[in-house]
Amino acid sequence: MAPELLGQAKAFLDKALPPARLGVVGDLALDRFVFGSVDRISPEAPIPVLAVDNTQDRLGCAANVARGIAALGKPFQTKVEVVGVVGDDLEGRQLVAALKELGTGVSVHVVQDPSRPTTLKTRYLAGSQHQLLRVDRESTAFLSPDIEAQLRAHVSKLWGDLKVLVVQDYAKGLFSETFLAWLFQEARQRGVLTVVDPNPRTPGKFYKGAGLLTPNVSEAEALLGRSLGKGRDDGVVAEACRELRAKFLLDQVLITRSAHGMTLLDDKFQVHHFPSVARAVYDVTGAGDTVVATIAAAHASGASLPVACTLASLAASIVVGKVGTATATVDELRASLA
Repeated sequence: MAPELLGQAKAFLDKALPPARLGVVGDLALDRFVFGSVDRISPEAPIPVLAVDNTQDRLGCAANVARGIAALGKPFQTKVEVVGVVGDDLEGRQLVAALKELGTGVSVHVVQDPSRPTTLKTRYLAGSQHQLLRVDRESTAFLSPDIEAQLRAHVSKLWGDLKVLVVQDYAKGLFSETFLAWLFQEARQRGVLTVVDPNPRTPGKFYKGAGLLTPNVSEAEALLGRSLGKGRDDGVVAEACRELRAKFLLDQVLITRSAHGMTLLDDKFQVHHFPSVARAVYDVTGAGDTVVATIAAAHASGASLPVACTLASLAASIVVGKVGTATATVDELRASLA
């Protein structure tokens, strides 16, 4: 990590930050973790028998981004506007309630769609780390015109003094090509940075005109249609950033490279490499959400994008050392900087 960026990141966290307002639009989900122990194999089939100890429900997908922003704490003074769709079911009501419990800094604007279930990902774990199985209940069909119109209406009321709009795509049907084009155009006209977390199941052309695209290596490979050698080489990844920017008419590109860190191509065509600082990796669940959440909160609060990415790299190193969809706090970031 460049010493000057580390110094700027520390100075940024040590000063009083101004209030900032940002939006999160994306696929909302509930992450359910079923913890237990395994001490025998089923007599019915060669599979482990999980004796359940406890179950925990956490916010997932775009909801986890909102959680990550709220968890940062002071000196951030962020107001987060969450926009998405839930089903007419218990999980949807539970998800909305959990978002509201994040505090007064989080406002929830959801459309209830009775034709689809709330996305629920259930993970079964033996001990605290060993995942036996994941079961997903979801719909990936595109939204009806009526539901999409209601989403647009929610977003239209939010622009105002919005600094950043996070677009979190998990390919659950929320983002049609026309909806994304509308979001990008409206944001650009208002000077709002769109931070877009893409999905490999979404056609790349859907992301044309985004502000900052944040694919991981495999997502970048899918968008370019070629291998990036697992993101090991700085030069190869930097060139991929340039290709993505030109191909999809992007302002900026950030490729996250797991153990090899992150690479940013900014709006001045300058390349910045951020090495990984993870000390121990227990669970990568939600690490991408943490990167997006930290960049959005920091940039909306006045940090340059390279400084925001420095903080995001540190935040990612913190959450992969925890189990489940975890978050990072400013105190943890300060400890990492120290």
